[in-house]
Amino acid sequence: MLEIHRILRPGGFLAFFEPEESISRNLQKRSPALAEVDRLLNKLPHMPRSKMLDDGTQQPKSWSIAHEIEHMIRASQNSSDSPLFESGDTKSFFLPIGTWPKDPELKEMGRKTAIIQMRLIDTLGDQFRLLPDLGDAEFSALRISAEEEVMDEELQLEIGFIYAWGRKL
Repeated sequence: MLEIHRILRPGGFLAFFEPEESISRNLQKRSPALAEVDRLLNKLPHMPRSKMLDDGTQQPKSWSIAHEIEHMIRASQNSSDSPLFESGDTKSFFLPIGTWPKDPELKEMGRKTAIIQMRLIDTLGDQFRLLPDLGDAEFSALRISAEEEVMDEELQLEIGFIYAWGRKL
C-alpha cells in the first residue's frame, strides 16, 4: 500500500477487484473438487490469510484477500500514523461458473468463467504436482473432477468478487 501511495498522484484512485472462493448456490457450500483446488492453492508458497467474516469470526486460511481489501485500504498509514487513503466503497457480486443461468448474458459469462476456472487449474498444475501429496495421477483425477463440477448445471457454481476502491489523500 505504501508503494501504491508513493506512485499515485494526489487525489488519484486505487481499485481492487478481488476473487473469493467459488460456491455452489444449490449446496450452499464449496463443491468437493474446487474446495480441494483451494486447499492446494493454500499450500503453494505464498501467504494465505485467515478470512474475517462479517460476524467477527475467522475462517481457515485462504488464498483470497477479498474480505480484507477494504480493511487494507482503510488501515494503510504512513510512518506518522496518518491515513494514506480515503476509503471509497466496496461492492460484492457473484459471477456464474458454467452455463446454468437461464439469462443469455449470464450464461455466456458463466461459460467464459468456466474456461478461466479450468485454465487456472491447468496453469497451476505444475506447481500442484510439486506438492508432496499430489502426483500426476492425483492431479489428473482432480482436474477431471473439477471439470465435471464446473459443467454440472445442478451445482450452480458461482465465484464471488469484491470491488473496493479508495482515493489518495
